[in-house]
Amino acid sequence: MEYKENETIIDNNIHIKEIPPLDVAYLRYRGSWIHEEFITVFSELYKLIEKNNLKVIGRRLVMFNENHLEIDYSNSHIEICIPINKTSEIPGLVRKLDGFKAVVATHYGKYSNIQSTYKLVRGFIKNTEYKLQGNVIHNHIIDAGTTINREKYITEVNFPVIKI
Repeated sequence: MEYKENETIIDNNIHIKEIPPLDVAYLRYRGSWIHEEFITVFSELYKLIEKNNLKVIGRRLVMFNENHLEIDYSNSHIEICIPINKTSEIPGLVRKLDGFKAVVATHYGKYSNIQSTYKLVRGFIKNTEYKLQGNVIHNHIIDAGTTINREKYITEVNFPVIKI
């Protein structure tokens, strides 16, 4: 892992990072996080982006709008986000995600075992002067849009934190 400005590297997997504000197209839904449903919602969002002449400028993001310690993947409040070039809000489609400080971990492989990465992050946070604050955001670096092999998925998991 290479060092980037405004990043504090703790080890090769878990670090603290400033996440900048980001303009996104988004869709919210309540449902499961299973592969097929997830891809369907992303496809709907891409159609809306195209229909509104927006340009995708980043990787897919998934925000879980619920208790970050006990996410129920079978019935979650999920916000699918795609970074775009538009800077003005379109109600129900485009908004700005505020910047924040996050504890970041990289998860490798299937989403079904992502709780092991969450557990490492929770253990890491216990030994810092931070506490969890806000919704967990997954940044999909390699996902179903890139490979059909779920073992090759790479997901940056962002846990918003504040200093205590």
